Order: sequence, then C-alpha cells, then structure tokens
Amino acid sequence: MYIFDTIAAISTPYGKGGVAMIRISGADALAVADAIFMPKSGKRLSELEVGRAYYGDIFSPIEGGKSIDDGIAVYFRAPRSF
Repeated sequence: MYIFDTIAAISTPYGKGGVAMIRISGADALAVADAIFMPKSGKRLSELEVGRAYYGDIFSPIEGGKSIDDGIAVYFRAPRSF
C-alpha cells in the first residue's frame, strides 16, 4: 500500500449500533464521497464548508446510482483530519 492510496474502511465499533461509520482517506477521498453522497442542500460535499456535518443521501454506484440510505458526512482536510 502506498501513502497516497485512497482507502475506505469500516470504523464502527464491534457490536450493535444505530449508526455505521465508514472512513474514506487518501488523495481521491473527496471525489469518492462526492460520487456516493449528496447533501440535502443539493451541493456536493466538495462545495461545502470543511469540518461541518451534512445530512444527505447515500447512493450505490453498483445499483446505477440508486439511493440506498441516508446519512451524515463530515469532510476533514489534512493536516486536521485526525
């Protein structure tokens, strides 16, 4: 694995919970998020303020862009991404 690879990983703790968390990081993370998440405002995550939570729809590229769930996305830009 290279330091600039874009990766996605489940970040939800083991067990039962009401919210699942997925972390996407790397050079293309924002492009991936823009491809699968659309805030209710209609603007792409990349057009919105960094470090704020946005509610929206999650889409499946495998299912032709069909909305499969709703959720919250937060975008943090390095070096403030930990």
